[in-house]
Amino acid sequence: MKMRLQELKSFNDIASSLNVTTGHLRRLLFKEKNNLYFEFEIPKKNGTFRKIYAPNDSLLFIQKRLCKILNSSVKLHNKAYGFINERSIVDNAQLHLKKNVLLNIDLENFFPSISFGRVRSMFMNYFKLDKNVSTILANICCHPNGFLPQGSPTSPVISNILCKTLDKDLDRLAKNSFGATYSRYADDITFSTKKSFKENIVIEKNGEIILGSSLTDIIRRNGFKINPNKTRLQKAIQHQEVTGIIVNQKLNVDRRYIRKIRAMLYSIEENSNNLSIPLEKFAEAGYKGNDIENILRVIKGMINYVSMVKGKYDAVFEQLANRYNTILEELEIENLKPIFIPPKICLEESVCVIKETAITLFSDKENMITAYYGQGSGFLLKNHGIISNYHVFEYLIEDLSRGFSTIKNEFFVEVFFGKRTSKLVKAKIEKYNKDKDLVLLVPEDSSLLDFGFEKFEDVLEQNTEVYLLGYPDFADGDQMKFEKGHYLRTVNSKGIKKYEISQIIFGGNSGGPVLDRENRVIGVATEGKRISINRIIPIEYLHDLK
Repeated sequence: MKMRLQELKSFNDIASSLNVTTGHLRRLLFKEKNNLYFEFEIPKKNGTFRKIYAPNDSLLFIQKRLCKILNSSVKLHNKAYGFINERSIVDNAQLHLKKNVLLNIDLENFFPSISFGRVRSMFMNYFKLDKNVSTILANICCHPNGFLPQGSPTSPVISNILCKTLDKDLDRLAKNSFGATYSRYADDITFSTKKSFKENIVIEKNGEIILGSSLTDIIRRNGFKINPNKTRLQKAIQHQEVTGIIVNQKLNVDRRYIRKIRAMLYSIEENSNNLSIPLEKFAEAGYKGNDIENILRVIKGMINYVSMVKGKYDAVFEQLANRYNTILEELEIENLKPIFIPPKICLEESVCVIKETAITLFSDKENMITAYYGQGSGFLLKNHGIISNYHVFEYLIEDLSRGFSTIKNEFFVEVFFGKRTSKLVKAKIEKYNKDKDLVLLVPEDSSLLDFGFEKFEDVLEQNTEVYLLGYPDFADGDQMKFEKGHYLRTVNSKGIKKYEISQIIFGGNSGGPVLDRENRVIGVATEGKRISINRIIPIEYLHDLK
């Protein structure tokens, strides 16, 4: 059973919950308090330095334990994305994709600006804890000089708790500004809109960015200051970036970042017989590490970041990962694992985009109606046809049921192949089931029925590794997204069995296949709520289509 913070009533309770003795906790907080942190600096992009306070091993153990208790005791705002399980900078950036205007704001001295008094008040007022208990907990979390240290495991969750009111107020402000979008990743605040902002958020006058009084007042009332040097207003014709990710038309990584990885790999490849040369270059560039393994760990992290943003099926990621894996093999480095590259067996060739298209339908009385269906994904299932979601074709199917029809109920699906070419495939709605959110389309070209995925027919075990494929928020030129995750649990929704997966199902990925490691279809992506509810419909329900 998880311990909740609200259960702590005394010093003994605190020590017990942290798996330490009361004597050890007293000695740490009162006798050794001046030796709890090791201070060092790391460079920022602007050339200045950020001070990090790393707790010693004894305090680190306690803070990690307290961090788990804090996370299990609170529900954070849904627009907070930093340091929260199952939320990432990619999820944060996704909210602001394809917007007309972006506003980025940075909170100045974010962690150090949060005082011991604010942390203690949080424990007293938010968690309703005794004053003495709150004081002890604040002492565990704060630096002896009275501030929240950057580098402590408890600082991120505490900052998110203290920002709940800020998130609520700024989210409401955004919604009241022509339905704008708000999110926060630690100290990085972003607003975006498909229209324009009201003056209470921001205006641009003679090239100067002027933040609205409502926005600045909310931030001030919540105990924070805006860093004026990091305020940016980005329009659609400009380079738009959120938490380091480009968001103009699709999520992307800055080209300079890719060039840096390539240069690092090239330096090792060209000097494999004398690794002191790349080590010296990396040291000059600010990368710490006295052996090649440490540098390769850095490069691996950078390449995995590319895959997180661009997708594991991205060609650039695959190229970088292959070069990295080759270096590991040639240098015979056994302490590092190669980067996982997903299999390419007919994956992209069997997954298609259902583009948002207008179709003119004719009734027997020669009346006409134009039907629209939303962008989604679909896939070829061998010996069956193209599978997708009912809700992707809902308007079209409903119009057909009201007496309208096309010639043979035909329409076109755009299919993307591995060589990034495409063609329009003529297909016909054959069967569907609204409740199970499935539709079967039979292509006019019957030879396509010989291709595609096989069905998964085994018992699905919890934590099975699964792969989500599809085209979320598709734009011309996009490649298929390939996301690795796990099957979490089976749920019953209105009498229908569904599987929950760890991956986030974004708009446009509806109808995409979810595969096992052998590329067999487990189910069809059907429902995504970004955080906790991401469900697929089992492929076994294909038998229920009529």
